[in-house]
Amino acid sequence: LLKLRTQGLGGDELSAENAMIILRSYKVAVPLITDPSQNAEVWLNRNLKEKGVQLTGSLDQSDLAFLHTLELSLRFGKTVFLNLTEAKVDPVLFPLLRGDCHYTGSRRVIQLAERSVDCSDDFCIFLTCRDPGILGSIPPDVRSLLIGVNFSVTRQGLIRQLLGIVLSHDRPELEERRRELLANEETFKGRLTDLEDELLEQLAAVEGEVLGNQRLMESLNRTKDSATSIAESLQESARLQDALDEQRAMFRSIAVEGSELFMLMSDMKKVGSMYRFSLTEFITIFTASLSEKQSRRTDEDLDIRLNDISTRLRGNVLEYVSRALFKRDRLTFAVMMARNAVAESIKENEWQLFMGNFVARDGISQLKEGHLSWCPVDRRAQLAKLVLALSELNAKAEMESPSLWRRWIEEDACEEKFPQEIALKLTSFQKVLIVQNLRPDRLESALTKFTTEVLTVASISPSTSSLLSLCQAAEGFRPILFIVTPGADPTRDLTELAASTGQKLVSMAIGGGNEQEALEMLRNGMVEGHWVLIMNLHLALPWAGKIEVELRNGKPHRDFRCWLTTEPRENFPTILLESSLKVAFEFPPGVRNNVKRICESWDSRWFEAGDVSRSQVLFLCACFHAAVQERTSFIPQGWTKDYEFSTADLKSACETALQTLKDDGSVEWPTLRGILENAVYGCRVDNTFDLRLVRQYVKNIFAQQAIDNGGDLLPFRLPATTSLGTFKSHLDHSERTGDDPTHLKMALNTDRALQITNSERVLAQIRMLRIRQVRPSGQQLAEGTIDMIALRGEFVVFVQELEILWAFWESRAGEHRAAASEPLRSAESTDSPTAAFVKADTLLATEIFTTVDQHLRTLQQFCTSPVSAHPPLTSVLISIADSLVRHSVPSKWSSGWLLAPEEPLRFLNVLSESTLSFNRSVQEISMCFVSLRTRWMAAAAADDFPSSRPVDLAQLLRPGVFLAALKQQTARALKVPLDSSLQLSTSFDSPEGTGMSAVVENLQLEGCRLDPTTHMLVESSRQDPPFSPLPKLTLRWLPVHQLEAAGSKPGYAQMSVPLYGDRERRYFIAELKMITTNVRERILNACAVFVSHANSP
Repeated sequence: LLKLRTQGLGGDELSAENAMIILRSYKVAVPLITDPSQNAEVWLNRNLKEKGVQLTGSLDQSDLAFLHTLELSLRFGKTVFLNLTEAKVDPVLFPLLRGDCHYTGSRRVIQLAERSVDCSDDFCIFLTCRDPGILGSIPPDVRSLLIGVNFSVTRQGLIRQLLGIVLSHDRPELEERRRELLANEETFKGRLTDLEDELLEQLAAVEGEVLGNQRLMESLNRTKDSATSIAESLQESARLQDALDEQRAMFRSIAVEGSELFMLMSDMKKVGSMYRFSLTEFITIFTASLSEKQSRRTDEDLDIRLNDISTRLRGNVLEYVSRALFKRDRLTFAVMMARNAVAESIKENEWQLFMGNFVARDGISQLKEGHLSWCPVDRRAQLAKLVLALSELNAKAEMESPSLWRRWIEEDACEEKFPQEIALKLTSFQKVLIVQNLRPDRLESALTKFTTEVLTVASISPSTSSLLSLCQAAEGFRPILFIVTPGADPTRDLTELAASTGQKLVSMAIGGGNEQEALEMLRNGMVEGHWVLIMNLHLALPWAGKIEVELRNGKPHRDFRCWLTTEPRENFPTILLESSLKVAFEFPPGVRNNVKRICESWDSRWFEAGDVSRSQVLFLCACFHAAVQERTSFIPQGWTKDYEFSTADLKSACETALQTLKDDGSVEWPTLRGILENAVYGCRVDNTFDLRLVRQYVKNIFAQQAIDNGGDLLPFRLPATTSLGTFKSHLDHSERTGDDPTHLKMALNTDRALQITNSERVLAQIRMLRIRQVRPSGQQLAEGTIDMIALRGEFVVFVQELEILWAFWESRAGEHRAAASEPLRSAESTDSPTAAFVKADTLLATEIFTTVDQHLRTLQQFCTSPVSAHPPLTSVLISIADSLVRHSVPSKWSSGWLLAPEEPLRFLNVLSESTLSFNRSVQEISMCFVSLRTRWMAAAAADDFPSSRPVDLAQLLRPGVFLAALKQQTARALKVPLDSSLQLSTSFDSPEGTGMSAVVENLQLEGCRLDPTTHMLVESSRQDPPFSPLPKLTLRWLPVHQLEAAGSKPGYAQMSVPLYGDRERRYFIAELKMITTNVRERILNACAVFVSHANSP
């Protein structure tokens, strides 16, 4: 092993094991070596050269001379390294992989394509690839012919490598001395082996009596003296190694930190498939962090030196990685970096509470009077959990003191306004926990503050770096890859950069089978030294990997640069991603910036080629496009999902607008609006209320009044000119930037709801970073079952992940099993529709409860009791465990439950929801399963559902089906057809008149607020919470004529408000009729009602 290390092999156990596999098997089978860093290939080359093996070099299947070189290597017994860029092996290689050699006379031949080629016994072939995932992608029939050897980076191996780099830079004499000791140790051990061999040969050759052979005895004594001397030298070398390791250990901390940072960078591919980084990239960043600011003396304090290196390394890594991440994912990476940096100061129970994994095994106790005097009602449950989980924090923060916290809870930027006497006692992360539990609408800001303080950076976003700096950082063989959002295009910026630097830029958009032309353009650029831009690689992913091959095998001119653009794709070539300098390219924030960017992309001659009306209508198209795109930053309130409005939509809108212009300068507004609503933008929208929003924007922007008088959706009143420069000038001086959601006519507190959404996404992504997979490697026994002992050894690794779920489920088991003992009644033909619904929903809830309980119990028993005490696990249970470890709900649990949460702990919490009532002295339990099995089942049996008491839709698994059953029951009572003649009526008053009604409680409103006196939807203020509770609501189905009469009130207008099953607006339940004085404002506010769960933020 020492000799292998001197040849360049890594010092970790995995590298040593892989090396033994390769050296002992490559003569009998073909290895497939996956080596992201390519260090293993360098080592293998050195090893084979020292053995006298003839090497052909590295080949690629796409090389023109591939077959010819392979044939010569077969004939003359040379060794070939074949580099794979994709999970595809040329069929011509199959005879080589199978070893299909045969003899023709004395000749040993093999079939190569259409020829029989002489095959030397010394010929060997190695398949290499930088993509560790290639083994899983190669077809099984080919994979069975290969020996997979994975040299992926391990933590220990990387620590050794980084430690060597640090020492070579700061203490080169230590690293040099270490190399000398290793070389001497290898020499000594080699001499000792030679002496042993010599001794054995002498003993084997002796004749007669051994003791009487004087010559042999003298030789034995010399061998003994030499062996003793070598042993003493090895002991001295070991002592020197220990002393050297003590000095090297002082630098180990920075190597460990670097290893953790690279592992975090590698894990980012779980968040986004385009976030892949190579070890070579990281080594460059790591080395640069050592070289910066060498102003201190060499005898400086080591702790200060290491702290400086650590600070620079974190800043450089954050800058490099955040440049490749979209804005929505940067905070996740920064939080994990900060957590690693201060891991010692964050207690395990604090992190578990932050991740939502805290379980109150004995229930949550009541808050004290001091807490209740200042804490809002809707945050008391979370405060109680915080107090129970972190009692020390409760005492240290003096949370029972209303004088300290009453003002803080109402502060806008509360993360900046902690009471001074308290702030000094708390860690940065403890402040985050307080904000998370009491002011979740400021959690995103609190996390940003936490990361910038810990990492000592001004911002988690990359510093404003020009394309010129990227160009200077890249080299000719390293492409610059723009990962763009739909509609974003860096072409104009690159064109301007090329013009300013005097470089020639040649571009081509992939599509229509022009891939070969693009390769020729790339080759010409490498030879002539100009810039090449290849766009839309996502349209030709199987071909895109060839760009990396061309750049790697070519010899680019020093002025050559390769620029690439692509939209994110799951199957983008990994090697090209890792070898590229990646830049996430998004639209700039704010309507004004987007409009300005659109205007800059337009040709002034085209914009000004007509009268004033033409230019004004085109500018309206730009404003409309920028507005609908900017709302995607506020999902789910801006839009319910991310509609990919692209530049193609803007182009179509402009062409349509020009077609509707009349000769007299007027515009056919109805035609233009109809096409935009239904064909251009409206066709992308699949939500009724999103489509209503599109139509409202179209109606307000594309109107003659908007041109004549301006409007609150436009950045300024349009000038009566055709000059594009004048429009740009107005944009520069406009006070309405569009950065504020209120400029889009969204609610004043929209940013508070957005912070909740963004922080929840950060938590979900952090869980994704911790995902591991349960893949049993236990051997199959003769009976076809899995080796339980081997499998259990792997499950023990995941016990910590599952223990949280077991503990939570056991804390609710008493109520569950008591409810399960209640008699279960099946639906009968005489039951009313609502009673039949309750029984069917109860049956579904019982099945879910039974399935969940059985699976959790079996997994717990398997992991905690002897193997012989329980039956073998089935493949179903293994997949259940795999889903739970991945923090996803197994499909067998959520089957039939439309609104089932997607995270396991939240799923169990909603299934067995428990809510504290702080207005009473006794705890109220409100459980989905328990309520269905006891409370609602009894009401259905007595034919007293739903009119007897308020209904919490969160306690029903299918609230939409409940409303449908209520409609059917109403139709029967009124003896009217079950069709569109009935519509849902909403009232905050007691039910009156005929027809069945249901009083619904525990709903929340977003986007506006409800006036408590008039029950009218009004505009929210900046201080209003993003989600406000609604009073009890009476729902009933009425004939259309009665509904119109009920909704007609002087001065008020009736509008439809969507009722969703979750705050993400994924599951639509019903359309509620509510009143307001300004329908337009409420539509633009995107107001909506949600079913509220107890664990909602």
